[in-house]
Amino acid sequence: MGLGVVARDSTGVNLFWKLVQLLKKCPAVVVEVFAAREAIRLVVRQSWQQVILEGDCALLMEKLSAAYLNQSCIRLLVLDTKTLASQLESVSFLFVPRLGNLVVDKPCSLGVEFGRGFP
Repeated sequence: MGLGVVARDSTGVNLFWKLVQLLKKCPAVVVEVFAAREAIRLVVRQSWQQVILEGDCALLMEKLSAAYLNQSCIRLLVLDTKTLASQLESVSFLFVPRLGNLVVDKPCSLGVEFGRGFP
């Protein structure tokens, strides 16, 4: 199992990739929130201020967009991600079905298949 982050500019050009192999199996929503948090962390590090974060987990995109936190098992990870995102001028969380998100899905699958992350 792995997670992937891809940063693209407004024209769709890839700016960077980050792929991480997870050593333990986790529920998909947990992997998704780790990926979202890592994406926001990398964006903050790059000093970018206007960001659209796309993800293929509708539940997570809903939680990240909500003004409140519910009592879900991922609420602290969601809070951490939202706290990081609050450093940005503008951030939107957008659900994109997996078929529209293949730029991340395929490399992550290959990384897991080969048992290593990509360089």
